[in-house]
Amino acid sequence: MVDFGYSETIQTSELRNLKKHLSQSGAFSFLCHLAEVVPAGDQSMWSRTACEFMVEETHNKKLYIKKKGDNIKTSLPVDLILETYVPESALEPARRSYTSLIDMMKDRGLVIPAPGALSRKKTPVKVQPKTYPIMFFDPPTLPEDNSFIGIPVYVNFDAVIYVQELRGDEEFKELSELIQQRFRESEPHKFEETKWQLNQACIAFFHLDQQWYRAKIISLEPHRVKVKFVDFGNCENVSYDKIRADVEDFMYLPPQCFECALYNVLPNTESGKWSKPALDFMHKSCVTKACVIEVLERIDGEPLKIKVMLPDRQDLSSVLESEGYAIQEDSLLELMLQSQEIEAVLKTKNPYKSMPLYTVGEFFDVLITHVEIPNVVYYQHTRYSGDEADERTDEINHQLTKLEQMWVELNEAGPVSPPLMRPKPGKMCCAQYGFDQCWYRGLVITAPDHQNQVLVLYVDFGTSEIVPLERVRTLPPQFQSLPAQARRLVLSGIQIPTPQASWNVQAQERMLQCAGAKVSKCCLKKLDPLQGELFRAEDWSNMTLLYQELIDSGLLQYSEESDLCNDEEPSRTRLGSDDVLIEEIEEMGDMEDMGDMEDLDFEEEEEETSQSDNENVSCGLIITEAEL
Repeated sequence: MVDFGYSETIQTSELRNLKKHLSQSGAFSFLCHLAEVVPAGDQSMWSRTACEFMVEETHNKKLYIKKKGDNIKTSLPVDLILETYVPESALEPARRSYTSLIDMMKDRGLVIPAPGALSRKKTPVKVQPKTYPIMFFDPPTLPEDNSFIGIPVYVNFDAVIYVQELRGDEEFKELSELIQQRFRESEPHKFEETKWQLNQACIAFFHLDQQWYRAKIISLEPHRVKVKFVDFGNCENVSYDKIRADVEDFMYLPPQCFECALYNVLPNTESGKWSKPALDFMHKSCVTKACVIEVLERIDGEPLKIKVMLPDRQDLSSVLESEGYAIQEDSLLELMLQSQEIEAVLKTKNPYKSMPLYTVGEFFDVLITHVEIPNVVYYQHTRYSGDEADERTDEINHQLTKLEQMWVELNEAGPVSPPLMRPKPGKMCCAQYGFDQCWYRGLVITAPDHQNQVLVLYVDFGTSEIVPLERVRTLPPQFQSLPAQARRLVLSGIQIPTPQASWNVQAQERMLQCAGAKVSKCCLKKLDPLQGELFRAEDWSNMTLLYQELIDSGLLQYSEESDLCNDEEPSRTRLGSDDVLIEEIEEMGDMEDMGDMEDLDFEEEEEETSQSDNENVSCGLIITEAEL
């Protein structure tokens, strides 16, 4: 069968004359043979194993014929090139691989070189050296729309995502085929033909799929060159015989991929570098998949800041956070780590005495002196006067007065105190606060770093900062006996909103706005570790949390039911962000008695006096909204 190449024995009755118009076309198949090889073993006959191997490897496969010479007795010497699909791997897009059938059969011992094949030499032909114009690619064309369908084709080690916009790609496909046709059989350039430059456009060979692609040179070395494949984003070191300069015919399309980076996302590592598992996860999640790309920020000269919606409609950034690979760029990870260090030292190495605690379920007034992270604050007790005074409140007032006196004396003694020798976590000190240059009692939290700096907690206010050792001194003995006036309080039930992996700057700033330097009602829920809740002092009757608006806006997540109060205490508002159930507050008694009203007026005057007294408390370390 001249159009298919196979033969068959049939009866003459099954033969028919070929019509004239069908005989005008030449045969659609032609005879060929594997070039320069013969069967292993009996060279006059192909073994059954070799035939079965050829059938198995070529059946239903896309093949390319590589001509190896002129016809020999009407048979064309060739090699068959098999095309196979190579799935994507970590940091590499999916490719197509091309393998020689002759090489495969040689590897399996099915063929051997034909006699004389190794000794044949090509007749040298003198060719005039060619020169090629040096060309450079234009920048890629960025999408005009801020929302489009794109295919991530590569993720580099900095988590830069190279994206191709999904559109009619027939032109690019045709370009790729033309490149293969031109360079598959091309010879390397001679030395005198090329002078390579950085960023020069070229065609380069990619080893994984054995194909040629458009590229640009990004570094030059004596024996190799590093290229970047401009349509895919990946880089590779290649030898000089694997690049071609005759690229002029393939410059009509701009580079097909552009650089993107996930918006507001950082690696969740101490080094600040993306881990290999994180990059592998990103690659498997999005590379070669059609995704919805939303451009959130465009800055000239920088990758587009994007949000990637995966085919399953999940946000890639959120998935990376939930898997622990990433954090938000505005996260408070460093502050959270500092908070953990402070908590550990206060629990095991704190030499300062502590203020006496109120009992669980009891409500008392506090002044918030510092917000460490959105769910950890420090408070001081407030002054009490009038009918509120008792033995406990007298002690609180006495210690606050001593704190004011000590602050004046310490600012005279601090500058002349001897340097702190052998600073280590848990050591008392006095330190000069960077904001107001005043001296305060402190507690060393970390050992000195390579710059001779330590993290210091100012124990009477809760503020902490990294301080050079020249601003850290020995605490004089007369200032060591007063209990630390700031208590560290973990806000009960307050957690990082899912799917975030850490607190962010917005939550911290809003918490400072609503709680910083504010007097509020506190109710302890647990003593070890100290946990409780804060309520608005001005809205006491409704039992509204001081940070309720942050819960409602989703910046804080409230995750547990309150069991603060026993049955004798007022019931309170259930403080979820989506459903707020107002419970009844106990009757305050018969308000018809005007004498009771006079008592209430007197209590209001006392409260105003008490809050006025609080303004006299030294608050150099109390961070307010104005200091942000």
